[in-house]
Amino acid sequence: MTDIQYLVDRLAISDLQAEYADYIDSKQFHKLPNVFTEDAYIDYTAFGGSAGNVSEIIEFLNNSMASFSTTQHMMGNSIVRIEDDTAHVRTQCHNPMVVAGDQIPQHVIFLGLWYVDELKKTSKGWRIHRRHQDPCYAHNMPEDFVVNN
Repeated sequence: MTDIQYLVDRLAISDLQAEYADYIDSKQFHKLPNVFTEDAYIDYTAFGGSAGNVSEIIEFLNNSMASFSTTQHMMGNSIVRIEDDTAHVRTQCHNPMVVAGDQIPQHVIFLGLWYVDELKKTSKGWRIHRRHQDPCYAHNMPEDFVVNN
């Protein structure tokens, strides 16, 4: 791989991570097939979430994210290792989430994690093929708070 191709791929992977965060934070879960491969496996169980294919994760997010009025996935400090059409990526994420509604009025939870991904370069560009979360911290999480699976 040339240095220029590495930089092009690196920027495309960075854009993909930003696109993912935007879809999640704007609750446009129906757009997630734009960032995952058709046969992707996503594991959000580190913080009590669900795991499964893209359709299952979209259903999970539609149910669970209704508890949050706003979220902000601030992602950065990615370590990217590219080998041919596969990339292994570890990206830090700081994620404040505002719980609103009947459960807890205006309560902010802070999650820290790493997204650990395997990406594939497809005819549509880089896509996440496998994703799981490595937890770092959960601050201000109410003891009785339950993520709707």
